[in-house]
Amino acid sequence: MPDTENAAQSPSDGVDTNQNERARRSRALKKGKLIFNRGLRSVPCIVRNLSESGAKLEFEQAYLLPQEFVLQIDLEDFEVTCQRRWEEGLRCGV
Repeated sequence: MPDTENAAQSPSDGVDTNQNERARRSRALKKGKLIFNRGLRSVPCIVRNLSESGAKLEFEQAYLLPQEFVLQIDLEDFEVTCQRRWEEGLRCGV
């Protein structure tokens, strides 16, 4: 009879490895802006956390956000094209 107690603790038992594979996010509090509509529109934001694979953005008020935009972080010469992955209240993930 297999030892079910030890099997439940095994890292290879199908436990959510997606969480382990997700890039580590660094907390941040940086001013940024979303640029879209061929550079004609922009929305200010605060970058709350950041990693190589994504970021969490926070807004002062509700905006209708496009699916794809350029994220520019002020004072860092940082600019990257992003896709919105989720949206919840005044926050979104890219």
